[in-house]
Amino acid sequence: MVSYAVPPQFDEAVDKWPAYQIRLEAFFEGNGVTDGKKKRALLVAALSTNTVDVISGRCAPAKVNELPYSEVVSLLQQHFSPKLNETAQSYKFFSRNQLPGEPVRDFVVAIRQIADTCNFGDTLDRMLKDRIVCGLQNSTVRRQLLAKPFLTRTEAEEVAVAAEMAEENVKEMQRATTEDGGVHAVGSRTARQKWRETESPCSRCGRGGHQPDACRFRSAQCYNCRQRGHIAKACFRRADRPVTASTRPTQQHVNALAPRDEQEWETRTEGLFMLGASMEHVGHIETTQPIAGTFDWGGVPVNMQLDTGSPVSVITWPTYMRHKAAWPSLQDSPLKLTCFLGKLPVRGQLKLKVALGDQAREGTLTVLGCSGPNLCGRDLIHAFDLLEMPVLSVATEGEPSASSFGDKVNLKGLLDEFAEVFEPGLGLIQGPPVHLQPRADAAPKFCKARQVPYALRSKVEAEIDRLVETGVIIPIPHSDWAAPVVPVVKRNGSIRLCGDFKITVNQACRTEQYPLPRVEDILATLNGGEVFTTIDLRDAYNQLPLDKASMLLTTVNTQKGLFCFTRLPFGIASAPALFQRRMESILQGLSGVQVYLDDVIIAEKRNDCTLLRKVLQRFRESGVRVHPGKSKFRQTEVDFLGHRISNLGVQPKTENIDAILQVKAPRTVAEVRSFAGLVTYYHKFLKNASSIMAPLYELLRAEAKWEWGPRQQRAFSEAKTQLKKADFLAHFDPDKPLILECDASPLGIGAVLSHDVGQEVLRPIGFRSRTLTAAERNYSQLEREALALVFGVSKFRTYLLGRCFTLATDHKPLLGLFHPDKAVPAMAAGRIQRWALLLGAYNYVIQHKDGKANIPADALSRLPASGSAPPESAEDEDGCEYVLLTESLNDGALSAKQLAVLTAEDDGFAKVRKWVQEGWPSRLALEDSHLKPYFDRRDEMTVSHGLLYWGHRVVVPQVARPAMLRLLHDTHQGMGSMKTLARSMLWYPCIDQDIERLVKTCHICVQAAPMPPRQTPVPWPETGRRWSRLHIDFAGPVDGFMLLVVVDSHTKWIEAVPIKSANGVSTVEALRTVFSTFGLPETIVSDNGPQFTCEEFGKFLRLNNIVHLRTAPYHPQSNGLAERAVRTVKQGLKKKTSKGRCRLV
Repeated sequence: MVSYAVPPQFDEAVDKWPAYQIRLEAFFEGNGVTDGKKKRALLVAALSTNTVDVISGRCAPAKVNELPYSEVVSLLQQHFSPKLNETAQSYKFFSRNQLPGEPVRDFVVAIRQIADTCNFGDTLDRMLKDRIVCGLQNSTVRRQLLAKPFLTRTEAEEVAVAAEMAEENVKEMQRATTEDGGVHAVGSRTARQKWRETESPCSRCGRGGHQPDACRFRSAQCYNCRQRGHIAKACFRRADRPVTASTRPTQQHVNALAPRDEQEWETRTEGLFMLGASMEHVGHIETTQPIAGTFDWGGVPVNMQLDTGSPVSVITWPTYMRHKAAWPSLQDSPLKLTCFLGKLPVRGQLKLKVALGDQAREGTLTVLGCSGPNLCGRDLIHAFDLLEMPVLSVATEGEPSASSFGDKVNLKGLLDEFAEVFEPGLGLIQGPPVHLQPRADAAPKFCKARQVPYALRSKVEAEIDRLVETGVIIPIPHSDWAAPVVPVVKRNGSIRLCGDFKITVNQACRTEQYPLPRVEDILATLNGGEVFTTIDLRDAYNQLPLDKASMLLTTVNTQKGLFCFTRLPFGIASAPALFQRRMESILQGLSGVQVYLDDVIIAEKRNDCTLLRKVLQRFRESGVRVHPGKSKFRQTEVDFLGHRISNLGVQPKTENIDAILQVKAPRTVAEVRSFAGLVTYYHKFLKNASSIMAPLYELLRAEAKWEWGPRQQRAFSEAKTQLKKADFLAHFDPDKPLILECDASPLGIGAVLSHDVGQEVLRPIGFRSRTLTAAERNYSQLEREALALVFGVSKFRTYLLGRCFTLATDHKPLLGLFHPDKAVPAMAAGRIQRWALLLGAYNYVIQHKDGKANIPADALSRLPASGSAPPESAEDEDGCEYVLLTESLNDGALSAKQLAVLTAEDDGFAKVRKWVQEGWPSRLALEDSHLKPYFDRRDEMTVSHGLLYWGHRVVVPQVARPAMLRLLHDTHQGMGSMKTLARSMLWYPCIDQDIERLVKTCHICVQAAPMPPRQTPVPWPETGRRWSRLHIDFAGPVDGFMLLVVVDSHTKWIEAVPIKSANGVSTVEALRTVFSTFGLPETIVSDNGPQFTCEEFGKFLRLNNIVHLRTAPYHPQSNGLAERAVRTVKQGLKKKTSKGRCRLV
């Protein structure tokens, strides 16, 4: 009887099936096991009980012991190593970069493992070479590799490994040397004994006997701080880490180490940034507290330690992020700073006014991209003569002064301990991904991509690339769902991309329901608190990941193709409920902590920060990121959900009534009528309203003469006092219907939020109003009314978000523009599209309310609160959008300024501009019938920077139209191309007819026009996707080159590749270059030229599984798409030269 050794045990929690299968086959080969039944028996015997249960369930009702060996292996393969999606793996491959501290060899192994699942085929070496070069951390080596014209994968790997070894060798030789200059903050060392690495514990693992760069944990991930480069035992963020020190007299003497990059710097210097204050000495070494003081930098108190060894004053990144909102943007710094660990990561500098005591100076503050103490350098020491002034105090490192925080809690140290929670960037909340559930009867809806103005296309593409790089969106080849994307231009000129999901996902998916906490319940749990913390979460919804099925539902259609969101995007109807549920699960069980969507409040005792620590600990464990600039820590008084909360209790904020109390005295009869209407509307809540308002009612009589005297002023003031005293404001009740009424006037905007208490009675919850800025006064009436809606929603956000409410307006066109179930009109103005997307995050029903019934909002808009205008810097958030659109005109026949002058001089435009800004008539008079094209587009017309716009398109005045037509026809494009170009930039009535007339009368276009076809051609069948069928042909010679012209039958995209010789080998090389960019097609159509019938060309297509179709001899019309592309290329080159001869430019 033959006995067999036992094969290695398979543990699914540790072993990966592909690697185990290799070991298993080696075991069978080494032991001479060839019989299938014996292989099956040995394999099953090596499986764990859980694994046997899994494959038993997969093969039921058959039994595992009855299956062939190959089928058992197949079942295990399907379960533990399913076939991966090649597109997703390719994205993972091209996104994989060398990690900080990761050796080059490990990096190459990692990308090889990913490439094995990408099916790169013959291009594998090329892809690996590109990924090695692009993914290296060392930019010097990358530049060296890019300088080699014919670099191979093997050579790239060898050069990178050699450079890494050379760097390690240099560090070994430098460890025996010391530096005594440029030390940032020097600590203590032994004087009689040199530091020997063998006697110092390794900073990566905490053990001795080796150096950190030779430690086997140099690429490990720490379980404590989640950083790579060390293990938890040696983590510098642990308070109980083992540290040893010498017990002999000290001197200033440090070794020079060179960290690889900024991340490694932060990992290795946490706790070593100031050695003398951080190290725990085992022996008897007397240490003193650092000398520190609080400096006022631009109105922000910053605790800094005196350091005469530093030439400049510096703050660390966590400090900068906490006070970022109060300081200007970072400027580039020309400084290069070093310390005992090598180069310091300088992020930039701030030029601020700095004050100490009663003295003030102009100072420069350098910002470092790492953690540690803030240092007062020699620049401030000399500026304030600190060595002679007794203004400094002794403070423990990182401890804020009592005057700053009012308690004994080391708040700075606590925030530094959880610095990763406040790091910039997008967080990723741990836990199950979000699932959006479509209704059973929901049909997929696919919207085409909207046309993006040429002036914005480069910025939109850059924003798409940024979102892909950060992992917020990923490209996908196909989807049954697609929402149009709307680019929103921010104040700084950058682009924010928003998906119009209200016509796709929100209509098709079931809206998640989860109760938001009642304001009364939240406030009750805060009772007894002495200090309060409010935390604002950074990009809250985007921190929640989506599952794969939900990703496809959030697909957006852009100019660069289809992309789907990997995170919960803004504008999903279920987002508030989903986010509230997840945040409550994270913070459950913490008494004194309440969360309301992306706002968190914590109530604690003055000298106890246990609750804040627990919240930050849970945020760190869950992957939540916090916005430090919008958060307030341990304050005695905070604002939360419309209430002022302090240790004295909870008081409602007066802002709900301020809009009425701050109304200015009327200056005209119309303003008196508005105020009287407001008082009359709420007269049932007031006492003696008629007698109080009598002096004002007298001014409303037809025969009355305007006179505003002391009697009228007393009546006006008394009416406001009665409104203040009257208990007519309703307490917010989530169970009662909400109505938000908004209105706008040429002076201001107003909004009133009310409860419908029944019997057609509305009881107000709050009032808001403000004056319009200079830029907003130039808005059209439609835009002012839309601005009022957005203003009201934003001011009452905490009451409205996550609840259904009624949005009331007296402007009917807004019902179609902001309808919750309709798409944003493609030709609407940019700000209208942006506002429609903002409102898309709310659950509302919009309705029209007659102006006579919209009295409170109308009064507030005509009598806006004094001093309520926003700052001038925030006047026109969309101004840069129109600047970008008109900048593209400045290089043409007319500049934007010239167009603005001609627009002002055009008599017809003057009337249109007046109507746009003041309101359109209900119908056109007979003498204005020629303005009907503008009247038909009245809801989409705007005025900005002196120009009239239809959507994003500039309306060209009569005098400038011939010049604009010549500019459009400068390259002698055809009618279709000219119309496409015009539709992205310009418009005026009958522009299409003028374009057709110009092209038909252009002698150059007439001479180059093709002859009409002799018979009706039979078209090729349509392809269902891009790059499926390609048509190819040669054009030339041109300047000694032949042009291989490749055109995609689906998108009509043309590629022209110059080659020296039109033979089979050159053709294959040119196609390989094109395919490396766009991928492999299914079919290629060509004529019967020798280049396409040779053996090399046929072999190339067979190896890549491409079908080759050849057209009939002497019948070029069969490959008409390629022939037309050849003619397009040749004509384009001819028209660019004055002599009509083709040249490559």
